[in-house]
Amino acid sequence: PKKLPESLIRRLFLWVLGGVLWAQQSPEAELIRLLAAAEEAPDHQVEPLARRALQLLQSSPSAGRDSLRTLQLGQALDLLAYGLAYRGRIDSALFWCDSAYRILYSHGHYAKAAETKGNLAYYLHQQGQIVAALNAHKEVAQLAQSQGNNRLLFYTYNNLGGLFSEIGLHDSAAAYYHRALLLATELGDERLRAFALNNLAVLYETQRLYDYAQKYAREALAIRLALRDSSNLPNTFSNLGRLYHIAGQRDSAAYYYRQAYLTAASIRNPVAQATAASNLATIHIQKGNWDSAAHYLQISLRLREALSPTERFKAYRAWVGFYQNLSERPLHRQGALQKGLFWVTKSQALLDSASVYDTDALLNFYQDAHVLYARLGDYAKAYQYHQRYLALRDSIVNRRAQQKAIESRYQYEWLQQEEKLQREMLRQQLLAEEKQRRQRLWIGFFAVLALLLAGGGMWLLQLYRRVRAQRDLIAQQKAELEHSHAIISEQHEELRKSLRYAKRIQQAILPDEASLRSLPFPQALWYQPQSEVGGDFYWLRPLGNDQYLVVLGDCTGHGAPGGFMTVLSVALLERALENEGPLHLPQLARYLHESYLRFLHAEREHGVYDGMEGSFVLIDSRAQQISLVGAGSPSWWIPPNSKLQELPESGPGLGDARFTAQNLSWTLHTLPLEGRLILASDGARDQMSPARKKWGRKAWKAALEATAHLPPQETLRELQSQWERFRADFPQLDDVTVWILDFSSPSQQVAQNAPI
Repeated sequence: PKKLPESLIRRLFLWVLGGVLWAQQSPEAELIRLLAAAEEAPDHQVEPLARRALQLLQSSPSAGRDSLRTLQLGQALDLLAYGLAYRGRIDSALFWCDSAYRILYSHGHYAKAAETKGNLAYYLHQQGQIVAALNAHKEVAQLAQSQGNNRLLFYTYNNLGGLFSEIGLHDSAAAYYHRALLLATELGDERLRAFALNNLAVLYETQRLYDYAQKYAREALAIRLALRDSSNLPNTFSNLGRLYHIAGQRDSAAYYYRQAYLTAASIRNPVAQATAASNLATIHIQKGNWDSAAHYLQISLRLREALSPTERFKAYRAWVGFYQNLSERPLHRQGALQKGLFWVTKSQALLDSASVYDTDALLNFYQDAHVLYARLGDYAKAYQYHQRYLALRDSIVNRRAQQKAIESRYQYEWLQQEEKLQREMLRQQLLAEEKQRRQRLWIGFFAVLALLLAGGGMWLLQLYRRVRAQRDLIAQQKAELEHSHAIISEQHEELRKSLRYAKRIQQAILPDEASLRSLPFPQALWYQPQSEVGGDFYWLRPLGNDQYLVVLGDCTGHGAPGGFMTVLSVALLERALENEGPLHLPQLARYLHESYLRFLHAEREHGVYDGMEGSFVLIDSRAQQISLVGAGSPSWWIPPNSKLQELPESGPGLGDARFTAQNLSWTLHTLPLEGRLILASDGARDQMSPARKKWGRKAWKAALEATAHLPPQETLRELQSQWERFRADFPQLDDVTVWILDFSSPSQQVAQNAPI
């Protein structure tokens, strides 16, 4: 958040005052010079200038005693925070920016305090505290409204719209963008109107509401054309062209792309000009105008050759796509394939020597290269590029899934906070109405008493009319309260729908029945979450060479928080198995532990210290061996013709910040591939009865021993029956997951696999 510009009067005052003080060669003149220089300096020079200004303020004998000095102190601290944020030190920036805000606000500098609060909201956003950032922006909006600072209010509404759009609350985002548009209209600032209209167009394009997006994009374009805002026109033309392109209106799209190209050329913006030329080439390829497409691709290549490696790669990739499409025509097939191969080689050489950050361009390049090599008959190369395409695509999907989970968490937190605020407002309203009603009753009582003492019939008549009016008012208020209750009930039902949909998402990431039936040995699974979404999960992955990885995890919490942790855990398991090489279970546990600490930022003051306890089992059918690691969770083993054995935890649970990489270890249990293995979370054992007693380990082990001779599915039914009888009508306290793996003789395998 670059510092908002001072008003013209304040700047003139500071410069005049600075000139007078400079003539006197005083420290005050140096201080004003440093603050003015820091306001205009490049980002990397702001911090040292702010620190020098603070040193002068500390050495001054009158520091902090007058209004001007407190204003200068707050300004210097705000600039220091900006310089620290530029270097990535967001925590320090938050501290100094908050200090600047408190100093400015407590000494009556409300206008500057509001601007500083806006910077604080931005730093909270950068740190990932989305809900806190939203609250801070709302406070800025209140300050701006109280001061009549509509320009600051405009930018704050745009910031709120961007934040709500980021966490998926599109209706709220649109509402704030429309408020910003109304403010820009009231201010009579056409540049701000174009800015707000463009934000609305981008929002509706994100929601695939292309008609609305085109409407607002055309309005923004009309304003910028009238203002001759040439610096923003290329992107505006390109955005509108893209919307028509998506809608299938190629002629209109080509018109706007051409306008973007001409405008970018007039202001000598090579990036925008190259982008417009590439878009025009795409239109001509789709129309079959190969000569025109090649002409625009040649222009894009010439412009991008002098730019960054990423821009050069975009130009090379466009030629690969051009010849890949041209090779579909029989008359040009052989020549197009050879030329396309030339650009594939050139693109690959650039990838080997430089970093390219456009994942969409990389993805399209790998796909086009795969098609070209396949048509040339070089299937080894085609397979190689297809593998790269799949790896990059899966990586993008995983990143998007993680980002979606984080956005869902922010959205859930914000809705919870809004619901809490509404409940508090309703409670305050009811208290106020109750107080008002009691006051009316006392007034009526004394009025009746006075009327009775006066003995006048006219007063009694007036009292009757007053009581009747109060009765009507109470009836109206009751109706309003019932309406409010209906709204809250509807919101509660919407939340329940969201949880049910979250349950569908969680079930989709767990192994389905077909995957479990693929195991070459009998097994039975009992999975019973405490609510719609659970913190337990089970996971299966065939590894090849007759090896299977089985995981049963118990994440921190249950319900929606536990569900978030299961999604993160499965994503981390998938990511861990992307690395090639033999699987070592203690190393897998260490990787997951470190990933929890890193992804949940346990090192921060407001970080999350959650993780999971679970069992990791590697089954090797060829080696006739089972490898087991219990991370904070025991398991149970029944050898053939022998008694039940409890396999203790082989190491701590995962994600506990008290355990670092230096003092972590997990023992690897090794078992023969015969017998029965039982994996379970602690939900069944921790269940309470109506007598407030736990089922406990003793009853659990007795139930396992009593059912050891039964097939897995019958064993599971008996365990469920005993557990249900024990808890009776007492509510379920935690998620319950039990997985029985029976490594019996080959003749008994497969046929006994139980459904979920």
